[in-house]
Amino acid sequence: MGALTTTQLSSLSSDSLNALSTAQFAILSTAQVASLTSDQIPHLESSDLRALSTSAIANMSTAQIDALSSDQMGQLTVAQVAAMTTAQLSNLVTDDLNAFGTAQFAAMSTAQVASLTVTQIAGLASDDLRALTTAQYAALTTAQAHALTTDQMPNLESSDLRALSTNAIRALDSDQLAALTSDQMAALTTGQVAALTASQVGTLTTDDLNALTTSQFAVFSTAQVQTLTSDQMAALQTDDLRALSTAALRSLSTAQLDAMGSDQFAALTTAQVASLTTTQISSLSSDDLNALTGTQFAALTTAQSASLTASQIGTMATDDLQALTTAHYASLSATQVLGITTDQISVIETQDLRALTSTSLRALTDAQLGELTTTQLSSLGGQVSNLTTSQISHLATDDLNAFNASQFLVMNTAQIQSLTVTQIGNLETADIHALSTAAIQSLTTDQVMAITTDTFQALSAAQIAAFTTAQVHSLTTDQIVALTTTQTMALETQDIAAMTMTQISAFEGQDIAVMSSPQLDAFMAASPIVLDLNGDGVSTVSAAHGVNFDLNATGHANKVGWASSTDGILVMDRNGDGRINDGTELFGVATVKADGTRAGNGYEAMKIEDTNHDGKLTAADVNFDKLKVWVDANQDGISEAGELKGLADFGIVSLDLHAASGTTVQNGNLLGLVSSYTTTDGAKHDMADVWFGKAPTTDAAAAKELPVQLADVLAAPTSDVLAGSSAPTVAATQPTAHAAVHVDHKLLADEEHLKNIGPLI
Repeated sequence: MGALTTTQLSSLSSDSLNALSTAQFAILSTAQVASLTSDQIPHLESSDLRALSTSAIANMSTAQIDALSSDQMGQLTVAQVAAMTTAQLSNLVTDDLNAFGTAQFAAMSTAQVASLTVTQIAGLASDDLRALTTAQYAALTTAQAHALTTDQMPNLESSDLRALSTNAIRALDSDQLAALTSDQMAALTTGQVAALTASQVGTLTTDDLNALTTSQFAVFSTAQVQTLTSDQMAALQTDDLRALSTAALRSLSTAQLDAMGSDQFAALTTAQVASLTTTQISSLSSDDLNALTGTQFAALTTAQSASLTASQIGTMATDDLQALTTAHYASLSATQVLGITTDQISVIETQDLRALTSTSLRALTDAQLGELTTTQLSSLGGQVSNLTTSQISHLATDDLNAFNASQFLVMNTAQIQSLTVTQIGNLETADIHALSTAAIQSLTTDQVMAITTDTFQALSAAQIAAFTTAQVHSLTTDQIVALTTTQTMALETQDIAAMTMTQISAFEGQDIAVMSSPQLDAFMAASPIVLDLNGDGVSTVSAAHGVNFDLNATGHANKVGWASSTDGILVMDRNGDGRINDGTELFGVATVKADGTRAGNGYEAMKIEDTNHDGKLTAADVNFDKLKVWVDANQDGISEAGELKGLADFGIVSLDLHAASGTTVQNGNLLGLVSSYTTTDGAKHDMADVWFGKAPTTDAAAAKELPVQLADVLAAPTSDVLAGSSAPTVAATQPTAHAAVHVDHKLLADEEHLKNIGPLI
């Protein structure tokens, strides 16, 4: 056979060719095989064809290859197939190619596979596709990969699919990807998943997405994630969502976030939550926000918490609010704080409330403040100094009293001035005691008047001393009565000088007893007992027309109001010098008791002489005969000869010590306490403890514009001087006509007698 020329061989008939043995075909040279005609080739027997050498096969022309039938193609050995050139393979029709068995396909080189046309690829049967090795799949070009049909795609083995290059993967269209099974999707390598185009990702079905593993989701790029549709986002499994990188999560649009369910948000890792942009955070719905766990809320950055809208904050659950850290609360703006509901604010933890900035704290509404618990309010500490005056003035009593002493200490004067009189009236003693002297001075007169007597007694001496003249001028008589001796000693002289007569008359004996001489000198009034001697009631003259006399026995005489020339002042010449030297010899403020303290008022002074304690002064009392009546007829304030009379001279037998409060102001003098005395005829005559007004001095604070008004003195003392006793009405019983005539007659007789006698003992 080897001797046959190519011409001889090509002229053989089909029968002659088939008569040749396989051994003879096996020794045909490449030139001899190349000489076979396209008419001869289709008639070659399979055994003869298989006997051809691989070089002979490789040397066959495309026309000769085309002449082979599908059956003949299927009979080629794997070696012969492997020997075929890429040109030969690429010219095979689909039927010829599909005639190859799996072994033949497996025998193809990667170069041969790469040479297959897209038409050939698309025409491959499932068995043929499965026969290809992973190396052969790795050799597929993008065009070949794109040529795979949707029927072929599900038949690709997972290992083969994984072998596709990333370029080949990127070449797959949406239909091809959709044709992949869940197992196939899960089989993709992370590199292949990462290679998917944004368009490809956006077209994946929810089943395909859910088929991907967490490792695959972990490699999703921001571009890929951004293409996920709302439906895809909503269908993502929580594990897959947790696998996304923080960068990928940050790339999600608000629409994508809106598509996520509460379970999905709850599944996010703390790192993912912390990575969300402020825009993403501020776009979350209330349901999504409340789906976050306490741990997730705690993981928020301060920038994220600062981005929450007021509406979002208003819908946060209690646990979420409590999960926020102090740093988060410190980041909240005034607008955000306004979003906190009244139900929410009461559950905010104390350290968080304390962390609010001063601006945020000042933004709280009255309603919000009203819901704070006493524990929360007290926890504010020095933060209370940042509250607005409006906030302070709207605090309920319990809320205000929840503040501790240190908090009241740091309150500024504007805040103190904003307190209502009701609030002031309900302050606890410890709270008002804690106020600084500056705060005390800032109180309005209405506020000062609203301080209860119990609370007033809690004021320190320094606080009392801090009162302004106007504040002292506004004190109620009840407050003055409530003064402790320590507080009384703290009163400044200019403040005492500003007091009204009603206020001065409200001082109790123990208070006056501890006053210093300068304090007593500052009194705008002082009280001796005055008796009506002519039946027209107790009559006085003003300080402007009065006398110079040391009523308070301080060693300083002042020009004071005085009894009229027709009435008398009850006196006792205690040192026996025949004259009345100062207030210690009257019955009033300056009268000194056995213990060395001052009596405080005329009736208290007279009680000293009531030795039998029957509530009146009569001959039954030890010193009754030493009592005198000073009738200063010439109104000079000097007890001249003939001006001191005994009680018997006026027929006086009894002085009633049961006094009632008086409100009459006469010529600037207050008839503070009134009762009566009785004469021998049984008639009753007016007697009063008169607080004589004092003419202002150039250096006294009384010279300030604080004129005495009738309204200032119309408030009576709170209790009877002799509690429990039967006292006459304010208007004492008028003397009878007989008594008036008796007194007038006595006065006229005495005027003549005064010319002829010396000083009385």
